[in-house]
Amino acid sequence: MVKHISGWIIEGVVASGKTTFIQELQQILANRHPARTKVCISEHYTERILEDKKAKRSLTAQATIDLASNIVDKLEIIASWKSDSKFCNNEGNAVIDSTVERFLGSHYANLKTMNLWSLNAQDESRIINIYHRLAVLGFSVVILKLPDSLISQAVASTKLYRNTAWSQYLEAIGNDEEVGAYYLNWQNQLFEFYNILSEHIEIQTLMVDSIYSKKQYSELAASLVKLK
Repeated sequence: MVKHISGWIIEGVVASGKTTFIQELQQILANRHPARTKVCISEHYTERILEDKKAKRSLTAQATIDLASNIVDKLEIIASWKSDSKFCNNEGNAVIDSTVERFLGSHYANLKTMNLWSLNAQDESRIINIYHRLAVLGFSVVILKLPDSLISQAVASTKLYRNTAWSQYLEAIGNDEEVGAYYLNWQNQLFEFYNILSEHIEIQTLMVDSIYSKKQYSELAASLVKLK
């Protein structure tokens, strides 16, 4: 089966380095395939667009699933540019490179950690369908994983470069140890979610063993591109 998009869903706990990783991935793709069409959807439109509702604890599982389905609708339209054209069976420069930062796994981890989502059969069926559609398009899931022992330090370090509102948000959770425990649970919930989907889409876990090492992220991104 011809896959019209060479795509990745990038997931990971806070401070796992998704932004740095995506920057390195995009640079490698630009250097390796400069003529390819490229699409990058940031967390602003996959997750943060719903963050006000999350803060008010009014965000529902259905709203996150609806958003994810809508995003896949748009990606299928983009894929149709190739599938409906004379380039349908062409590889090389006709392939569309696509990166999506955060997706349903992040929403699940957010809401499950806040005790706002208990996965039911209907949710699971819709979610499996969404990830099946992504797999057909040519997407795989990439999860950046921090070692349990590094999470507390990594999340605490974000207060050095993020805004005051972020620091206040972390302080509302508790001290550095409590925040670390919160996000360790978050990361565990993320993997719980993707364990359900392991038969429906390719999932790769990339271990991040040092915080914000550009060299490490560049090497991880390069290894990822080689697999495609």
